[in-house]
Amino acid sequence: MRFYAYLGILALTLLPASAATIQVQAVDYSRGGNVNFLENGAPVTGYAGAILGSYDGGPQSTFFCVDLFTPIGYGLYGSSTITPRIDRNEDRVAWLYINELWAVTTAQLGEGFQLAIWDIVHDNGDGPLAGAVAKSLSTPAAVVTAWESFLAANVGKSSFAASIYMNTVLSNGNPAQAFIGAWNGTDIPTAHAPEPSSLLLAASAFLAVGLLNRRRR
Repeated sequence: MRFYAYLGILALTLLPASAATIQVQAVDYSRGGNVNFLENGAPVTGYAGAILGSYDGGPQSTFFCVDLFTPIGYGLYGSSTITPRIDRNEDRVAWLYINELWAVTTAQLGEGFQLAIWDIVHDNGDGPLAGAVAKSLSTPAAVVTAWESFLAANVGKSSFAASIYMNTVLSNGNPAQAFIGAWNGTDIPTAHAPEPSSLLLAASAFLAVGLLNRRRR
């Protein structure tokens, strides 16, 4: 089961005391939701957005998935933090997390944020029209607008001020979904002062969501 599609409880086993763990606790439906999109050209429906959890017994923090194609569910996993890897565009994802997470205040913006992350990692941020991660005919227009806005904000940007959480299944050590998050689960960047260009892009996304909702009413 992939996290974006279904969530499950995995059996827990003991981990050596010296190893860190990550507790995947919940998804945040105020900053994410189930959305239709294309995965390698095939239509899928699943959760995209903020994930709530705690690293090594610390406070609850906000995470987003980095690898679309590796499963994870609710439960406890082995975990270690690494520096974002340039060859996987994780430095660009780290910049997005640190500088744009403040703008993710609705489910549709959270969905667009997550799709932008997958697009950056798997398709070098080529947009929703092509690649391993693309929009489908039923992807909401407001989500696509947010997706494109976050990609536009990310062009030419890089940061190492966040961590990549490499997670493994406790029972057998198999890889689980990797996350982007703040350093060691702390310093959640909800109060980050945005750059002027980021404010403009976020405002465009907010306006698009509002107009679409008004039309539906």
